[in-house]
Amino acid sequence: MIAAVALLSCGHALAGEGFDFDRRRDAGNPSLTILESLPSLPAVTFRMPEVVAIVASARGPSGVALLKANEPVPSFGIKMLTVIEVDPSRAEVRTVSAKSAVGRVWATLPKVMAAVPGAAAGMNAGFFTREDGALIGFFMERGKVLAHVGHPSMNRIFMVDGNGKPRIVVGTSAGPGGIVSAVAGKSAWEESSRSARAAVCITRSGRVRLVAAYPVQDLDHMAQYLSAKEGCASVVHLDGGGSTQMAFGENGLSTGWERKEECRKPALRSPDQCFRQVPTFLVVVPRAR
Repeated sequence: MIAAVALLSCGHALAGEGFDFDRRRDAGNPSLTILESLPSLPAVTFRMPEVVAIVASARGPSGVALLKANEPVPSFGIKMLTVIEVDPSRAEVRTVSAKSAVGRVWATLPKVMAAVPGAAAGMNAGFFTREDGALIGFFMERGKVLAHVGHPSMNRIFMVDGNGKPRIVVGTSAGPGGIVSAVAGKSAWEESSRSARAAVCITRSGRVRLVAAYPVQDLDHMAQYLSAKEGCASVVHLDGGGSTQMAFGENGLSTGWERKEECRKPALRSPDQCFRQVPTFLVVVPRAR
């Protein structure tokens, strides 16, 4: 399980429960501060000038980093941006359905995170019908195809093979071929409104980034941001709007962006009403070492 919780700047303070932390710079990314858990010490409260990233267990970093937490990006008109990065060599991104996690068609991300052993981070995933939660597009979980509803706009698929290697392909379906997780999303969409947007991308360095931003006018603007600022080489746009929700770390960041006024404010933990029930998710689980 996770031995340390994420601590955020953005004016937030969080008490580390039974942990003190050794701060050091990540050699690969000097803008990150890595927190390594030390032997149990009295809980303390931290206020830090930078965004703090990485969940670390007693066995070392998990390969999951919180790069941005509800941060504004004025140059793109974004009021809140959250970015989680995954090193595929150290953590696996899995597709998870609410049905397999909690036995119901619908669930919120906090419920699913609590049900998946070792879950370190997550976000909502595919598109669905509001009436009955039927999945739209292509969805595969644990090597089984759960949905293959062809839709011309669902022309990008994020997939992970049995070795944990992620890739993004162009198309509306994918054969099994060793794939264990897959979810379809969009590359473009004519809809234009200042709404929350969610995406998964693979960077030019081969990392996976889970991204949520509010507000963004359309998918073109979201793609421009992801390429220019997040280093994304390929992108799958997932279900956004009120479905958008992200989590990082046990008892750490947990935000939902349902279409309600109280959900449009930066917060370490959103109230329950900010999490829309959805049928599918992406969940990050560190690899056993």
